[in-house]
Amino acid sequence: MKTIPTLPKPTSDAELVDLVTRADRVRNSLDAQQAAHMLTYVDNARVAGERLAGERAGRLETSAAAHELSLALKLPVGTVESTLAMARRVRSTMATVWAGWHGGDISTHKIRLIDQAAARLTYPTSISDLDVAAAEKAPAKTPGQLRSWLDRFIENLEAGAAAERHRRAVKDRRVWVQPAGDGMSWVTALIPTLAAAAIDARLDATARTMPSSDPRTHEQKRADIFTEALLGTATDGAKSSSGAPSTTIGVIVPIQSLMGLSDAPGELADRSASVPASLIRSHAVQPGTLFWRLITDKTGNLLDAKKMGRFATGNLGQAIRFRDGTSVFPTSVVPAERCDIDHSEAWPAPTTAANLGPLHRKAHSLKTEGLLSVRQPEPGTFIWETRTGHTYQHRADPLPVTQWEQPDAFTPEYLAVLAAMPPPPDDDAPPDHDLAA
Repeated sequence: MKTIPTLPKPTSDAELVDLVTRADRVRNSLDAQQAAHMLTYVDNARVAGERLAGERAGRLETSAAAHELSLALKLPVGTVESTLAMARRVRSTMATVWAGWHGGDISTHKIRLIDQAAARLTYPTSISDLDVAAAEKAPAKTPGQLRSWLDRFIENLEAGAAAERHRRAVKDRRVWVQPAGDGMSWVTALIPTLAAAAIDARLDATARTMPSSDPRTHEQKRADIFTEALLGTATDGAKSSSGAPSTTIGVIVPIQSLMGLSDAPGELADRSASVPASLIRSHAVQPGTLFWRLITDKTGNLLDAKKMGRFATGNLGQAIRFRDGTSVFPTSVVPAERCDIDHSEAWPAPTTAANLGPLHRKAHSLKTEGLLSVRQPEPGTFIWETRTGHTYQHRADPLPVTQWEQPDAFTPEYLAVLAAMPPPPDDDAPPDHDLAA
C-alpha cells in the first residue's frame, strides 16, 4: 500500500491558508513541467522518425508517442494532443505567460483561456501584447474574470478585425452531447450569436403561445419544442405533425426489463449513458423498432447475437460492436459504430470474434505501421504493448444483465413488447456468423 507523505501540522489558520496557496502554486508548476516533458517526448520521437525515414515517419512517430502518453496518463488521445498543441503554442509565442505557468503564478485552466484568446487574434504582433498583459493580469483574477478581461482586451486591441475574427470563429460551429444521468443528456451547440439569440427568442415565443392550462413549466415547454423541432416527436415520444428524418440509436437492455419484469436500466450501445427501463419500454413498442437477441453469460459477457427478423445476415460485425461498445484502444471512447473492425492478429488469421475488435482509424493505422501492438488472449480482452515495453489492458464493461424473478402474471409491458416483436428466426437454419466463445 502506498503511503501519503505528511507535512508538519500548521500552528495557525494563517499557516494553513499559506499551505493551501503553496500547494496551488506547486500544482501549477508541476502541470507546466509535465507539459514540457510531454513536448520533449513527442519531439524526440518526431526527430527520430524523420531521421530514419523522412517527414511521414516523423508524423507517425509523433502520433504513436501521443498514443503512448494517452495510455500512461489514462487520458483520451484527443486530450493529450490538445494539451501538446496548447503547450507548444504557449511556449513558442508567449514566453512571459509560459514562465508564469512554470513559476506557479498561472493555473493550467487560465493558460488554456489565454491560449484560446490568442487563437482569436488576427495580427501576429498582437500576441506579444497579449503575452505581457495576460501574464500581469492572470495571477490576480478568477477564471471567469480572466475570460471577461481577455474578451475586452482583444476587442480593444483589434477593434477593426472583429469581422475577420467572426469569419474564422464560425468555422468552429458544432454540436455535442454529454450524458447527465437519470436518462438525460445535455445537448450543446456552438453557433453564431445572432442565430443563438433567434433560437432562444423563438423557443420563448412558441412556449408563451401555449394555453395556461398546460401543466408544464416554461423551461419544460422550451425543451419539448426544441426536441420536437429536430426529431418530429415530443419528449414523451408522441409523434409530431412536422416531418423529420428517421434516426437509429442502439440500446442494450436486459430482457426482464424489456418485458416489465424488472426495472434494471439499459445502456446505450457505446456504454456512454444508462437509460431507465421505463423509457426503453415506451420506445420498444414504437413502429420500426428492430430487435436483436443477445445471449450472454451470467456476468454479461456476450456469447451470441442474432437479429430478430426475417433477414438475418452480416451479424458478426454488429455482434463485435455490441460486445465492445467503443474502440478497444484503452483510453478511447469513440463509438464502435464509427470504428474499423480490425484483426488483432493480422489477416490471414481467422476472421472470428476471438480475433476482431472495433478500433478507431488513427490507432488502427499506428498498429498497421508496427508502432503499436495488440493481442487478444480471449475474446474481448485486448493487451496493448508500446515500444517502451509498457502494457495496458482493455476489456469492455459487461452488457447489462439481471436475474429472473417468477412473475405472478404477465405484465402489460410484457404483452405489449411481445406483440411488437417480429417472429424469431429459424434456429435450425445454418448460423450466419462465427462468434467464437
